[in-house]
Amino acid sequence: MQGNKLFWNATENERNTFIAQSLSMAGFLNKDQSLWGKSRGGITSGEVDIFIKQKNGDPFSIVEALNLESLDKTYLNLHLEKIFYYDTTGLKYNFILVYSTSKNFSDFWGRYLNYISNFDYPFDISSCEELDEFDYTDIRICRTLHTRNGKETYLYHIMVDLNK
Repeated sequence: MQGNKLFWNATENERNTFIAQSLSMAGFLNKDQSLWGKSRGGITSGEVDIFIKQKNGDPFSIVEALNLESLDKTYLNLHLEKIFYYDTTGLKYNFILVYSTSKNFSDFWGRYLNYISNFDYPFDISSCEELDEFDYTDIRICRTLHTRNGKETYLYHIMVDLNK
């Protein structure tokens, strides 16, 4: 995505479609913009950005994505809350995917990490750990560990620098 100029100024949905297609080509079953779980208001089904299934059709993971230029806490809160509303079964692994257009990616990542480590999640957070085993300077990953009904679940936060 970062190497293709078409996605530098793309909408969230265009970027999500690219990610969903890339996952499909890698052998993952997924649905783009599928209805699952419950909406934030709890009245209707939620509209999941990308819903990943196992080969047998069982749910595996939810990807909730958003475009951010800065730490827009209201917009970020909405997405952090939505992923937990969508996940009505307690999936082990879920993902928040931030398409960053911040002018200072490293500074933005630091502010993002500080914010998500102190966020009031619907399920208790046990840890917030930045993952350094990836050799990309313009992609950052963090994993938050949550306790949900006595079991551990992970929320991976992936930030991609698209300010080109």
